[in-house]
Amino acid sequence: MRNRISVVGHENVQRSILKMVGDKDKAPGNGHADLGRRHQKAPFRSNAHPIAMDSARTALRLGALKVMVIYRRSEEEMPARKEEYHHAVQEGVEFHFLQNPVEILGNREGWVTGLTVQKMQLGEPDASGRRRPLPIAGQTYNVPADIVVVAIGNNPNPLIPAALPGLQTNKHGGIIADEETMETSVPGVFAGGDIVLGAATVILAMGQGRKAARAIHAWLMRTTETARN
Repeated sequence: MRNRISVVGHENVQRSILKMVGDKDKAPGNGHADLGRRHQKAPFRSNAHPIAMDSARTALRLGALKVMVIYRRSEEEMPARKEEYHHAVQEGVEFHFLQNPVEILGNREGWVTGLTVQKMQLGEPDASGRRRPLPIAGQTYNVPADIVVVAIGNNPNPLIPAALPGLQTNKHGGIIADEETMETSVPGVFAGGDIVLGAATVILAMGQGRKAARAIHAWLMRTTETARN
């Protein structure tokens, strides 16, 4: 039973995982638990963003016995709202400050077993006005984990187009879909909502969902009829 979850997030996490997806001999299978199927040395960075708070608290409510948020800066530099942080602590989420994941660990079967974490210290402020996190030489340790959750906000997830080479995306990474049917450049694959529109409203996403549902039904009926003939 998987019950130890680490919540990390940043664009570099995505880039690291894309290397795993690109390895056809050891490509991930289905499910977020497969994101670290093999040892992958990479510049992981964690993020105590509001999305990380949501992910951590939801994981606990879904039955995880232990949830850790790993953040490369201190509590003072956290971008999450203070009340969200305090609520997460009250619910039992563990916070590891001044820590930065540098490697996902896995076993021969391709399951995540943990993270290698680099201890950090704060230097001078960077462009964001927060003190820059700097690695402490020789200070690394391993954290056991059964699942690594990538919590990076609302940016398009590059894992989908990486797994579907024929899928067309725009310059922002959003999926290009037909405005009427919501079908993508990959036959039988449909998309709608923020992944197509960018940050938009629930109403627009629902509207595209209805369009996609009608188009998917029509596509399935055509496919079934063709198979019968």
